[in-house]
Amino acid sequence: MNPLLRFEHMLSDYRSLFKHNNFDHFQTFIRGLIRTPHRGTMTQVHLSTEQSGTYWSLPKFLSRSKWSIDKLTSFLTRQVQRTFSEGVYVYDETDSPTHGKKQCGTHFYRNTRYNTRNKNQPKFKHGHQFGAIGWLCPTPQGVRLFPLAARVMCPNKKRDNSFAVLKRLCVTMPRGLIVFNRGFNRRAVFTELLSQKHHILCRTRTNAVFFYIPKQPKKQKRGRPRRYGNRVHIPYRTYKDMVVDKG
Repeated sequence: MNPLLRFEHMLSDYRSLFKHNNFDHFQTFIRGLIRTPHRGTMTQVHLSTEQSGTYWSLPKFLSRSKWSIDKLTSFLTRQVQRTFSEGVYVYDETDSPTHGKKQCGTHFYRNTRYNTRNKNQPKFKHGHQFGAIGWLCPTPQGVRLFPLAARVMCPNKKRDNSFAVLKRLCVTMPRGLIVFNRGFNRRAVFTELLSQKHHILCRTRTNAVFFYIPKQPKKQKRGRPRRYGNRVHIPYRTYKDMVVDKG
């Protein structure tokens, strides 16, 4: 099959997620991203598409048009997993700082490294913090990471803080194994993702302590109920292979 015809068929699957005009802008934007060089600007995307529309139609499509990002992410995830069914999710958070004067669209966040060890770092930073998730899977060309979604985090907004962004990204994903680094070794994160039927693989600190869920006593006793059970001895635990259900 001609690769261009296959590409047109893949884009047509997204038609139900957009209105007519928005779907045309969506196709234009995707074609422009493919044709432009790495880190292409919006102007380069518009010029590479050779469309008769104006330049401002693309920024308006990204900023003002009404379409569900969560539905788009969910559909993209299922489309990737139909082709590469074996894989794991990888989640991480990063930042793109700008030094000096605040720029339009960025927010201030505290540079904790300045207060710890890296004194050559600027004390005040502006920029963006992102939470992103991808699908890591084996392909005929080797192991590849397919980016699925990214969200901007705003520290002063409860809806867009770190935990809320992680929850929004994972709630629309099919169930699977999510890989974290040790920075996400928090009880609130584990409780939320396990309630969504995901599996978790996370690094732990060397001094981490785990406890079993406490058993309920046969007779009610006075005082506050126990929050922790017996301590888990990690060196004596056994491991076994498991199959992740992506239902």
